[in-house]
Amino acid sequence: MSPPLRYVGAPAHRPLGFLRTLLDRSDEALLAVAYVRKAGVGLIEREVRALRRRGGTLRVLTTFDFGLTQPVALEALMDEGAEVKTARFADRAYHPKIYLGRGTSGARALVGSANLTAAGLVRNVEGGVAACGSEAATIHDEAWPALDELWASAPHCPRGIVIPPQPRAPRRIPDLGLPELHLPSITPGVLRDSRAVPSDDEEFDGVWAELLRLAVPGAVFHTATGQPNTVIAAGEDGVVLATESSPAGELVPRDMFERVVAGVAAVGELPLNAPKGSGRLDATRELRVYRSSAVFALLGALDRYRLAAKPRVMLSRRSDTDL
Repeated sequence: MSPPLRYVGAPAHRPLGFLRTLLDRSDEALLAVAYVRKAGVGLIEREVRALRRRGGTLRVLTTFDFGLTQPVALEALMDEGAEVKTARFADRAYHPKIYLGRGTSGARALVGSANLTAAGLVRNVEGGVAACGSEAATIHDEAWPALDELWASAPHCPRGIVIPPQPRAPRRIPDLGLPELHLPSITPGVLRDSRAVPSDDEEFDGVWAELLRLAVPGAVFHTATGQPNTVIAAGEDGVVLATESSPAGELVPRDMFERVVAGVAAVGELPLNAPKGSGRLDATRELRVYRSSAVFALLGALDRYRLAAKPRVMLSRRSDTDL
């Protein structure tokens, strides 16, 4: 039997694909994860929906510690039939990242550092083990009962909960005089505006603040296909865009932009659409971004990104020499 997959950062070993397979082939799934964001839930929403439609069950045990989990993300899971509870301890943090699934095809387990977020599942250099068969069964034997105990002691998450923003001090990465790692978001200096609504993606906080300054009501921009879009409104929930076919406007949620930013950071140059079967990360198919052409156009208007239309619509991060 092949050993379990140990993923460390490489795109081919991204945890997203295994998590989707885990949900697709399970009749019962239990996710114990510290942080859950709408952008992460959107990446597995289809698999969660399919699991529930075939009569399966999904439990998610998370926390509001540190203010990173979004209530809207948990409500999205509940809308798909998942049962959600939130853990809170007075003297310690709740911080696991354990994804377990079991069914007629056997057991699967994903254990590592990735939260249920776009940054954790797509962008970050994460590490962990993805196992199936006997290796996963061994993990289940020890982890599932322990998580059942935590589950029994935690309250159900109510709908409509509001978590106020929790400002945090700006984070600085010191310049130690070491060789650069060529990761575009890791540079010396302040990486977080303490006034921004926090996400688990340091770069995205800054991107969103810039985009809100750009997307003023009445602003008109064109997608790569030449389709005009008019900004109706923009805020923390997303950007409302009007087109000829939808003059009243349609909300493009913030998490769609968050997924694209994570994708660009992960692969350097993110295509709008990649050829089917290529295995390449793209915005429309793999990241499941709707109105992706408009999302690309808005992000491409920022100084930090470059939007190319030929031979394929691509979004990439500008280098320091381009800025």
